[in-house]
Amino acid sequence: MRYVRWIVAAVVLVELAALGHGAAGVPTARAQVAAAVGFDPASGAATDLRVVSFSGFGSGETLDFTFVDATGAAAQVGNGTTWYAVTQDDGTGSFEFTPGDWLSPLTAGAWTVTITGETSGMQATATFIIV
Repeated sequence: MRYVRWIVAAVVLVELAALGHGAAGVPTARAQVAAAVGFDPASGAATDLRVVSFSGFGSGETLDFTFVDATGAAAQVGNGTTWYAVTQDDGTGSFEFTPGDWLSPLTAGAWTVTITGETSGMQATATFIIV
């Protein structure tokens, strides 16, 4: 009889877990992580190497980066106005970036980058300054 009780208890626990509840029947919550992006350094010359770091996106998610200058105009990044990157398994990533090598036309002032996750739709925005 104990064997049957253990099987029934195990089945109940599996069912509760599948419904998003803990063993005590209390709903479990998943933490929502806000997407973020940052530049290091955030200010410098167009020839300064910066590290762009991002987090809060899905695992292996393709991200679209758009760069907008101080006048609100989208910059050319390579052959278009969007740069693409893919996150690591934990939804984070980083790459090195030199504004003078990437952006056209290049103007001094505050630049805004917006990242959009192609799958999640999550967005993050940050500003960097070219002096």
